[in-house]
Amino acid sequence: MLGTLAIVVSGLLFVGRSADPALADPPAEVARTSSLRADGLAASIALERLHLALEAAVAAGRDGTAATVSGDGDPAPALVSAADRLDAARGPAGVALAAVGRFSGAAPAEGFTVPALSVGPADLGVIVGQLRDAAVPASAFASNRRHAERTVAELGSALAALERGDPQAALDAADRAEGELAAVRAWKAELVTLPLWIKTTGELLTAVRRGSDALISGDATALAAARRQFAAAAVEAHKADVALGIAMAEGGSAIADRALRGLAHAIGEVDRSADGVASVLRRVSDR
Repeated sequence: MLGTLAIVVSGLLFVGRSADPALADPPAEVARTSSLRADGLAASIALERLHLALEAAVAAGRDGTAATVSGDGDPAPALVSAADRLDAARGPAGVALAAVGRFSGAAPAEGFTVPALSVGPADLGVIVGQLRDAAVPASAFASNRRHAERTVAELGSALAALERGDPQAALDAADRAEGELAAVRAWKAELVTLPLWIKTTGELLTAVRRGSDALISGDATALAAARRQFAAAAVEAHKADVALGIAMAEGGSAIADRALRGLAHAIGEVDRSADGVASVLRRVSDR
């Protein structure tokens, strides 16, 4: 009887052990869960730091694009700053890549799947180069936009001088406008409406000069002809100005567009990975 009892007890000890690791060895399961949770928290923190670093680069890049389009100042420093900030984010990207890798490697053993992070230091390095490459053309674009704006401003000054009967001041303003327009003529921008704008602006300046000369000489016939020429050019001037404004907005935005789209994609991938890590962490905590 004692022998039989020993066999039965021995069988119960081994057969009664649960197949569930958590029930079979609770301390080991607690250790595994704690380790997984620690890896997940480390990945989450690393991804948040990377997200903030990328957002800082995006903010500087957008400032650069805005300055390119508006012509208010030189956009190059902002684009270079964006490149510098993104270059500094390559370190956090490496940390995040490793942290997510550890978490995604440990999670399947516990029945979870974590999306891998698809953005690393090399990817960010490519965008860094794109931002640096955009700085010089963006600076040139903004400078030529200012030349165009000053052309219009000086043309307005010439017209105002004519209206108050000061033809010499009108000619002086027309000379300044011609100088600004010459810079725009030398611009090699791929803006389809730029040639029309240059042509129309040149015709307006020619009419202003003829009107000024007519006032100085007292030639009423020439003055009337100059007014007709100006009126004819003014009809096209507004259309050309609006078309050029649209083209400049699009052209200025396009200079750093590739880099900013790459940054937006990188942030999206970081956020996708962060959402995946957070989801697994919630499920681990619910165990």
